Amino acid sequence: MRILIGSPVQQKPEILALFLQALERLEAPDVLPDYLFVDDNDNPASSQWLADFADRLPGRVLPPLSGLQQYENRSDEHTHYWPPSLVWKVAEFKNRLIDYALQHHYDALFLVDSDLILHSRTLCRLVETEKDIVSEIFWTRWQPDGALLPQVWVSDEYNLFRCEEGEVLSAEERAHRELHFIHQLHVPGLYEVGGLGACTLIRRRALEVGIHFGKIPNVSFWGEDRHFCIRAAAYGFPLFVDTHYPAMHLYREADRIKAEQLLLTLNGITQGAANTDDQEISVTPKTSDISENYPSCTSSTSPEMTIPRDHRESAVLAKHTTDSFVVPPAFSGPRHSELHAPPVSRPKLTLSMTVCNEADRKLGEVLQSHREYIDEAVIIDDGSSDDSGELCRDLLKGIPLRLIRNERASFANEVELRKQQWRETLASSPEWILNMDADEVFESRFAQGVHALLAGTKADTICFRLFDMWSPTHYRDDDYWQAHRYYRPFLTRFRDDFPYQWKEQYLHCGRFPDNVLELPSEISDYRIQHWGWYTPAIRTAKYERYQQLDPDARYGWKEQYESILDPTPRLSLWIDPDREGVKNKHEAESEDTSSVNSDVNTGTNIQDAIAEDTNPANPANPVNKNAVAKIAGVHAIIGSHTLTKGEIEDALYGKGKGEGQGMACKLCGSSNTAVFHRYEHFTLIGCGSCGLIFRNDIDRIQPENMIADIYNVKWVAMRDSAAASTYGDHALFGLMLLDMFSPGKGKLLEIGSGTGEFIHAALQSGWNAVGIEPSIDSRTYAKYKYDVDLLPGYWNGDIETETETEEEAANEAPETEGDTALSLDHEYEAVVCWHVLEHIADPVAFLTDLREQLQPDGTLYITVPNKNSFTNEAYGVHSPLFTEEDHLYHYSEHTLTRLLAKSGLRPVALFTRQLPSDLDALIQAHPLYGELTFTERMGLLAKLQGEKRGHELCCVARAI
Repeated sequence: MRILIGSPVQQKPEILALFLQALERLEAPDVLPDYLFVDDNDNPASSQWLADFADRLPGRVLPPLSGLQQYENRSDEHTHYWPPSLVWKVAEFKNRLIDYALQHHYDALFLVDSDLILHSRTLCRLVETEKDIVSEIFWTRWQPDGALLPQVWVSDEYNLFRCEEGEVLSAEERAHRELHFIHQLHVPGLYEVGGLGACTLIRRRALEVGIHFGKIPNVSFWGEDRHFCIRAAAYGFPLFVDTHYPAMHLYREADRIKAEQLLLTLNGITQGAANTDDQEISVTPKTSDISENYPSCTSSTSPEMTIPRDHRESAVLAKHTTDSFVVPPAFSGPRHSELHAPPVSRPKLTLSMTVCNEADRKLGEVLQSHREYIDEAVIIDDGSSDDSGELCRDLLKGIPLRLIRNERASFANEVELRKQQWRETLASSPEWILNMDADEVFESRFAQGVHALLAGTKADTICFRLFDMWSPTHYRDDDYWQAHRYYRPFLTRFRDDFPYQWKEQYLHCGRFPDNVLELPSEISDYRIQHWGWYTPAIRTAKYERYQQLDPDARYGWKEQYESILDPTPRLSLWIDPDREGVKNKHEAESEDTSSVNSDVNTGTNIQDAIAEDTNPANPANPVNKNAVAKIAGVHAIIGSHTLTKGEIEDALYGKGKGEGQGMACKLCGSSNTAVFHRYEHFTLIGCGSCGLIFRNDIDRIQPENMIADIYNVKWVAMRDSAAASTYGDHALFGLMLLDMFSPGKGKLLEIGSGTGEFIHAALQSGWNAVGIEPSIDSRTYAKYKYDVDLLPGYWNGDIETETETEEEAANEAPETEGDTALSLDHEYEAVVCWHVLEHIADPVAFLTDLREQLQPDGTLYITVPNKNSFTNEAYGVHSPLFTEEDHLYHYSEHTLTRLLAKSGLRPVALFTRQLPSDLDALIQAHPLYGELTFTERMGLLAKLQGEKRGHELCCVARAI
């Protein structure tokens, strides 16, 4: 079979070098393919790479076709801009390749974009499908914070859901079908689709009928691939995508670095196979391992396991294309792709700022942070009497700086100062303007992501959340201080054709012109710390200034002004998970734990204040037992001093020290911990190093007592009232996971079976399943509703049988000869614990025990509430995920992965999900999203899924 590999090329040389290296590794089905490129490069170095490729493959690389080069290519290392003229130029190039393939009697044309890294088996696999038009899949994150999406779709321009003619879909059904389609594409197979492109094999039969990439005059769809696909459908040719060997798309600079490491690893595999003159790698397990896992194997010769080379290559590709792969900072030795590397271009970022007497505050730390990513700075020194201006010059040395000095401070007329700042910034011909005050700083991960954010967005204004830091470790979070619940503009792209207008008031006029949000806008999850309130002295000075400038609260909020000096503000712990393993910069400012647990205005120790407040002899400060607010159906204490008796005793006798920095994190061991929030009956601690949140009394908790109190008849009645959704949304979802990762359907053990829905579903689908459930009410319901016998007891590495009363024992069905006895001889193909791990006091011991019950290739399935969920964002500390007192731990993707590693496990799949049925209540609770349209709501659902912010964290794990 004669195949022509064709590609239009206008590419950076360092990307093209990697593309050609991968092409050279392609295996041929029978006859070696020929190569034909359209050289449209405007960089001579790229053309040289094509010439070098032809020299390495003499007789197989045809003389390149010449490009047109009269259209602008607006691509950079982060994103690709495709004006219509460029789209149809590429369409013409592809049509020229089709004509060449037809005229020279090729059996198939393989069109591939020059920014892809292909698996060596790609071409062979596409030929093996025997389809006339078939693409190999690849995934792209088109926006830096967006979800990974495929280059194939179902219908129209880019619908990712199937819909029959005349069928009207609800929002929930559409979202379900989109997720089903995305999940399907992650399973190796061959699927029919409605649109494809960029990595496509087209057989001669399809080419001869006249399918091509030219524009269809009466179709407005964007992109030449869509017009090709419409023609294919009109001629009766179905379109297919193969998902066995996903390609890697080099869309951003970080992808190029990953690709270099990928190809280095793949070349090592190829050389190793060449040295052994074998296409398979043999691995001989240790005899002790074999005899332990397979007692019947008594042979003195250990069996050999062979790993096909293409499987190893697939694993390496998957590792380097996932988000979990860490891009190394540097490689040893020169990179081949740097021989002709052009200078890096990126959007210009201008810092705009005003300062006034900030030298002894946070200005130094703020400027050190900004200099990592800004290209220039425009700063107005507004009448400083200290050396703020000189500090700016020193810290920004080497970065273009326009420093303007006002001899007299003009902040009393803020709008005029902001207008001056705007004019001076525009004088530097900015592209993007970052407007930050001298006491504001982004979290650490912003420095690595800001330029990808700017290059990848089509918006002109980007909004962020600002957290008012009330101490070195906590931000304020109460009815008067909710800046972190809203998104406000800090970044804008200057548009000289836009009529900017200011809010004409001399105080609180805004940092940008008032109408910047009329420009296309988007939000980002990067957070900003505002250090303008973090010491008592700063707060006192600001309070006095607002009393002077706005005594009647004409421009502000009177109650908020008055709350500035509140002696008992409600605070929440600031957690920066990207600083894992790094000592908190502010730890030196609070050497002892009393500084964390101290009144943030007066320095009075909070533990002493608790004692005063609860002293019967001090009626002036009673414990506020009635300060309860109902927030989205969840009751939570507002007053920070409403504590349980045990917590008060801890404070009085010094045991509460662990609630501050002194209590070691249960996961990473760090002492960088503090109170996350105090609830009516318990307190949560947050770790500032790894991000874990856990109960402060975790070492004294008896989970069994909680389970008996909570999972009672009322809880069972609640489950019964939602039986259909419980079965459909949870039991069948769990069954789907098992079908994907444990297709053998052998023995299955479920810990915490609840009311029996999943065990019933597993039994019905063919599993030999057994479940353990401590709640007698739940077991009774499972027997009555589903005729499922659940074993009583708790799991502690074995079965700890609960003590039953005679009445409870009589209510349970007697054992019969057919009942399944629990086997603990390491023979379970699958062990599942749906929403159990968050209730376990010693999760490492628990997971280690479960690992020991698995077969050598067995799989553990876990779901837990997601700490980083949109639910928690919407409700804050009053989220129902936080207020459940039997939730002993709150895990994120990062902390769950770390916990698995400590337990000898590794995640095979780790993702979140958000049920569409729960989205409406969340949106209503969130101040930003209350007015979203239907389309915007569904877009939000997809965004949450892509950002792993669903309410439930789902994990599939196996032994390391």
